[in-house]
Amino acid sequence: MDFIFFIIAWLVGSFVGALTLGQCLIIFRFGLPTAIRWYRLGWLIAARPVTRYLMSFVFLAGLFLGITWIMLQFFSSHAIGYFIGLGMAMLYTLGRSGATSDNITDFIQANQKYINQLALDKLKNKEPGL
Repeated sequence: MDFIFFIIAWLVGSFVGALTLGQCLIIFRFGLPTAIRWYRLGWLIAARPVTRYLMSFVFLAGLFLGITWIMLQFFSSHAIGYFIGLGMAMLYTLGRSGATSDNITDFIQANQKYINQLALDKLKNKEPGL
């Protein structure tokens, strides 16, 4: 029976890691630096994307800490499985958290209304320099 709880904790850790830590890693390594850089270059017409990424990061980090606290308080005997799941999710996300084509596409789609029209036209035409 302990093995089944270990597997469940592992799955919960994987899910929580992908949902919270994985997204935090993408925000920290790609979303936030890109938004700040684009804002400084004038490619973003407002700082709203920077604020949204910061708020998302804080929310997801808080959610992770809350879930982990609950796990350690009430299910501490299965914490090893949980942390193994978290670690696996982090390793999986690590390689996908940089400037991948999916992340770039998502960034442009999510922030399209804040992107300077000239920069957006260049992005759509895939002109060099962006």
